[in-house]
Amino acid sequence: GIRDRDVTGVQTCALPISTDREQVEFAFLLAYGRRPDADERQASLHYLAGQAAAFGAEGHDGAAAARQALTLFCQMLLNGSEFLYLD
Repeated sequence: GIRDRDVTGVQTCALPISTDREQVEFAFLLAYGRRPDADERQASLHYLAGQAAAFGAEGHDGAAAARQALTLFCQMLLNGSEFLYLD
């Protein structure tokens, strides 16, 4: 399934982004060209923590679980309503 594969095949950028908060900020900047508001930031951090815990429960180590959670989070951003085009 989608949770078990590398979606893009692109290696993670070697940027000094070490915290979930920094990852959320950077992902919003890349996807939407803006920083998340307080509610979006909190919901995003909650989502990342929950997904990482779920992947950890499936046997992934901490780094792999965090990477998988971030992958799903980025997919979610790209499927967000900010990319919806209505004619």
